[in-house]
Amino acid sequence: RVGQPLVVRNGDMGLHNVHGVSPKADVFNVSQPMAGMANTFHPMDEGILTLKCDVHTWMVAHVGVVSHPYFGITDAAGVFTLRNVPVGTHTLQIWHERFGRQTAQVTVEADKTATVDLKYTSGT
Repeated sequence: RVGQPLVVRNGDMGLHNVHGVSPKADVFNVSQPMAGMANTFHPMDEGILTLKCDVHTWMVAHVGVVSHPYFGITDAAGVFTLRNVPVGTHTLQIWHERFGRQTAQVTVEADKTATVDLKYTSGT
C-alpha cells in the first residue's frame, strides 16, 4: 500500500542494481554489491512499480501500489478474492504485465458474494 515499507534484499553473491520505476518517475536506483544487503523503500504513488536490475536485464518484478486494502493476486487458476469490500458499486481493475489493464463495474450487496468474470485473450 502507499507508504508501506518495501524491502529489497540481495540474496546472492553477485552485484545487483535495484532500479524502481513508477508510471510517474524514477523512484529509486541503488546498487547492492554484496549478499545480504537490503534497502527499504516507501512507494508513495499509486500504480504499478516496476523493479529491475540494470546489471541483469532479465530480472524484473512488478509491485502494485494502492491506497486502499482491496487488492489480491490470482492463484494458479487465475482466481482471486477480495474480502470485506463495502456495499455499493465499485470499479474493479485487473493488471497483467503483458496484456495490460481491464476494468469492470461490480455491485456488492450486504451478506452476498459478487462474482466478476474477466478474461484476457491473445489480442487484448
